[in-house]
Formats: sequence, C-alpha cells, structure tokens
Amino acid sequence: MTTASRSIHWSKFFAVLATVLRLGGGLTSFLIQARFLGPYQFGVIGAAMTIAALTSLLSDFGLNTYAMHWGSAQPERRDFLIPLCVIVKAILSAMLLLPCLVWVHLSGFAADKQIAAALAIIGFLAAATGDVALVGLRVQSLFEKETIIVAWTTFVSLPLLIVVVIVSRDVLLTALAFAAGRAVYLVAALNAIRPTLAAFRTTPRGMVRDGVALLVSSKEYAVDLILTNCVNQIDVVIMSLFVDTVSIGLYMAATRLVQNGLPIVSMLATVYLPPLAGYHANAKTSDYPSVARRMNIEFFAVGIVACLCVIFIGPLATPIIFGPGYNAVRPLWP
Repeated sequence: MTTASRSIHWSKFFAVLATVLRLGGGLTSFLIQARFLGPYQFGVIGAAMTIAALTSLLSDFGLNTYAMHWGSAQPERRDFLIPLCVIVKAILSAMLLLPCLVWVHLSGFAADKQIAAALAIIGFLAAATGDVALVGLRVQSLFEKETIIVAWTTFVSLPLLIVVVIVSRDVLLTALAFAAGRAVYLVAALNAIRPTLAAFRTTPRGMVRDGVALLVSSKEYAVDLILTNCVNQIDVVIMSLFVDTVSIGLYMAATRLVQNGLPIVSMLATVYLPPLAGYHANAKTSDYPSVARRMNIEFFAVGIVACLCVIFIGPLATPIIFGPGYNAVRPLWP
C-alpha cells in the first residue's frame, strides 16, 4: 500500500466516523422531535429548517468546495483563504437572516411558534458557519481533530435536546435547546482554527475587495451547489403555500428521513477531493487514476444501498419509528 493510499484510508476512517456522528446525532434529533412534538409542532420546526437550509445555500455560495479545492491544491493560500471564507460566510448569513425573520413574521404561526422558528433558523445558520470553519482542518487532512469536535459537541448538545423534547414536548423550548447546541458547535469550530483566525490581517477596504473577489471566484461552485440542493428543499417551501402545518410535518417525516443519509456522499467527496486536487495541480498522474476509480466505485455502492433502503425499509419502519400519528406517511414511500 502506497503512502497516499494509507493517508486516504486514515482520512476516510475519521471522516466516516465524523459523518456517522453527525448523521446519528441529526437522525436521533429528527426522530425524537417528530415523535414527541407531533406533526403540527414538528411541521413548524421543519418549515423553519427548510428556510434556513435554503438561506444557508445562498450564504455558502460554494465557499466550502472552493476552500477545499484551492486550500488543498495551493497550501500556501490556506492561512488567508480559510479565515476569509469564514468571515464572508458569517456576513452573508447575518444579511440573509433578516428575510428569514420576515418569513417567520408572515408565516401565520402563533407568537411562541414564531420565536421557535426564528431560533431554529439562527441555530442552523450558526452550525453552517461552523462547517465552513472546519474546512480549515480538512484541507490539512486533520480529520481526527474534526472528529473530536463533532463527537464532544454532539454528546453535549444531543442529550440536552432529547431531555427537553421528551420532558416539555414544547416546540419553543426545543428550538432553544437546538440553538444552544449549535452555538456550542460554532464556538468549538472557530476555536479549532483560532491560530489561523488570529493571524488573519486586513483592512475594511481590503475585506470588501477580497470578499467580492472570493465570491466571484467561487460562483461556479455556488451555481452547482445551489441548483443541486434546492431540489432537496424547495418542495417543502412549495407545499407550505398550499397545505397546513400538520401536512408539512407528515411530509417531512418521510423525506427528511431519506435526506439524513445524503451527507455520506458529501463525506466521500470531502475525503477524495483534497488528494485528487493535489494530484491534478502537481501533475501526479500515477496516483490520480486509481484514487478516482476507487471513489467512483464507492459512490456507486452507496447509491445501491440507499435505493434498497428506500424501497424496502422505509414503509416497514415508518409506524415503528414515528408512531400512529404518522400513519399517513406510509403511502409516500415508493
């Protein structure tokens, strides 16, 4: 086994572990909320999360992929590129938060539900900013450090959320616990790249100039990201215009259960993109074909497994996982 192969295997192990922790935490949180909040309150959280996800796509603007690509291919740019991406992401998220709050106000929810929706959106955007910060570890193949951060923040925030949901069964307290947990994740991610952030120097005029240049450079990644992921979110936005909140909760129970598995694909891309970008930039043609071939095989295998789960496991597991209140979900499966 070559040095490159060993490095990829270890990176894949820690990336898989971090992804499993994220998936496990997200799936557990999703299932607990769906079951104990009921279709209506879960519909409020679900609609808010969808708006937050669409907003996050716009504020990401391909920054994750751009930083992964060029931070790996040109290591000398890392100390400037990563802090710039984090700052631009934070600024865009803050700017786009206002339209989200306008949507909350116009949603027709009761006052406490509006506060819950706003907290869910803020928590989601905070976590998305933390994800950009952790790219600073991935471009250095420090997946083990990312795994540690994901692990301890999950083990702190998830039990808190579970206890609050089960004990209170209240959407406002649930959203507050979610936002607090996501804030902890953001702080931990920023702390992980603190030396890089501390060394970043610029002026307000330079920040504007470099930020605009970054957005222009990443626009190709942004178009692909937005078009790809909008398909996974826009359905709930359209449904919210025509159906009630209970129906949204029922629909999301099925669709989001499927989409919780999508980060596995992103994980594989995260593992393979840095070495492939490096090989391509440095014309290392001997390693490139074998690594690309292995990546394609693994993507194909993931697709087959996902298809079988949707066809056979989904309809059988729905009444067991969600309870009788979600029986109307079963016809939604293929």
